[in-house]
Amino acid sequence: MYIPLDVTLDVPIELGNEFQDAMGYVDWRFKVEELTVESSDPKPPQTGDNMIIFIIIMAISAVTFTIISIPLLKKKKAE
Repeated sequence: MYIPLDVTLDVPIELGNEFQDAMGYVDWRFKVEELTVESSDPKPPQTGDNMIIFIIIMAISAVTFTIISIPLLKKKKAE
């Protein structure tokens, strides 16, 4: 997730045109502060990560693969 960062540079009007199209570099330093979780804070939204569904789909896939593979293996063995 990207959060836009708007930066504005204010320069004195007396600066003149000699700095027009000049390039500069900025050394960004960010500070992170951990906030304590309060009981009154809202709960995060449900993301939909339900492992049961993934396990069921994986099991159905494994059974389907086995059902398809057995006749093919028997046919290959018979030849």
